Amino acid sequence: MDLSYNRIHLIEKGALDGLVSLQELNLQNNDIEVIRKDTFRYLTACEELNLSRNKIHTIESGAWNGLASIKALSLGSNKLNNIENRMWNGLLGLIYLDLFDNGIEVIRQNIFRQLHACKSIGLLDNKIHTIENGAWNGLDSLESLSLGGNQIKVMKHHDKLNSLNLSEILDLSSNSMHTIERGAWYGMTSRELWLNGNHIRELYQGMFLGLSDCIDLWLRGNQIVTIHNGAWDGLESLQILDISWNNLTELHQGSFSGLKQLKNLNLCENQVNSLKLNVHKILKFKRKYTFCFTNALQQVLREMCPF
Repeated sequence: MDLSYNRIHLIEKGALDGLVSLQELNLQNNDIEVIRKDTFRYLTACEELNLSRNKIHTIESGAWNGLASIKALSLGSNKLNNIENRMWNGLLGLIYLDLFDNGIEVIRQNIFRQLHACKSIGLLDNKIHTIENGAWNGLDSLESLSLGGNQIKVMKHHDKLNSLNLSEILDLSSNSMHTIERGAWYGMTSRELWLNGNHIRELYQGMFLGLSDCIDLWLRGNQIVTIHNGAWDGLESLQILDISWNNLTELHQGSFSGLKQLKNLNLCENQVNSLKLNVHKILKFKRKYTFCFTNALQQVLREMCPF
């Protein structure tokens, strides 16, 4: 049932009674402010509930009573800047939770403790600057976590992201992040790591240790000027590397050492004018790779590798 783009400001008790076979309910883009207890008590077959782009600031205890089959819940672009563990009572089978653009600043300890079945949490475009120890407790099934567009400036080695079983995607893009502490990734199992649009200036030795399962690494749109020898240590499975739109001016002999599985390298929109490396050695299996360079660098490579 689609009730989106109306002017609903209140769902009265009993308004949805009788819809026992309803599987999807779309209430996005309304004026709802409060989700009251037992609002959805008879929606036992509902699997998807979209409450995004309302004005929700309060979720009463028992608000989700009856949603025994719920799998996906979107609460994005509301006013839930102070989320609490009790908000998720009754959502034991929830798989996808989206909380984008709510003004959330702190992820507190045990905030998602009840969501044992959840596989994906979206926290994009909030104001998150602090993640407390134990914030991810209970998220035993989590595969993807989106933290892009927040204010996480330092990735610390004790932020406990490595306690999660993130087998798919960790999104930390557009956070103004300038520092990644050594050991921050130990124990991570993510296949994709997104660090686009941050303020990273150099890639130091061992920076990505612990990411042995990572296949895609995105560093597009940072401020990278230097790639130190050993920067890619630990990335033995990496196949796709995007370091476009940075400030690299030269590539040296150890710039890409250790990336034995690499298939796609994007260096577009840098300022590379010097290649101090054995290009023939790096590109000798060129047919296996997809490269993207700036026009200037393409000309240099054509002159050095006319094949």
